Amino acid sequence: MTLPDIHIAAVPWDPTRAVAAVGMMKNLLAQGHTATIIWDREYDAYETFVRNLTSAGADAAIFLEDDAVLTADWDTKIAAVIEGHPDVLIQCYSNRKDDLAAGPRWEPGRSFMNNQCWYAPPGMAAEMADYLHAWPKRLDGTDPTGYDLAMQDYLRSKGLRYWLHVPSLVQHQAWKSVINPRRPYGKLRQSRSFVP
Repeated sequence: MTLPDIHIAAVPWDPTRAVAAVGMMKNLLAQGHTATIIWDREYDAYETFVRNLTSAGADAAIFLEDDAVLTADWDTKIAAVIEGHPDVLIQCYSNRKDDLAAGPRWEPGRSFMNNQCWYAPPGMAAEMADYLHAWPKRLDGTDPTGYDLAMQDYLRSKGLRYWLHVPSLVQHQAWKSVINPRRPYGKLRQSRSFVP
């Protein structure tokens, strides 16, 4: 299976993250995949996320963040997951306590969190970009950065659930959040099911 285009959200002003994003893109390109970095240009993760969705257009796409560490044979593993669920949103990262016991499963849209690695089926990214562009909590300033919460609202509005793949296909780097440095970091934000 040829993987859909891969879109990496990254911040250019943090050297560690910028180097990681470029390294990830180079590795993916060297493996024959199509990968693009969407750089944050306004210190605005939400705006970057919407541009990332827009860049995918109506095509299926894989989305990664600059703080994701890919598992070994990531491309083979994610291709198999997509082949099993090509028409739904697939979340390929989770740090939930019950992941090891519960395994891969359907989850309600209202529970979606974390954007380290996920797949959008054809048509979804463009539709989601339109929804997030007009998300009321962003427009009224209630939540200017919560794009995963906006995704929850999008999925809920469509009555959609998503496939949560376990084990996680990426690990979340133990770095401080650039959106909110006061968030917990380190092991608290890492997957319990990731296998390097």
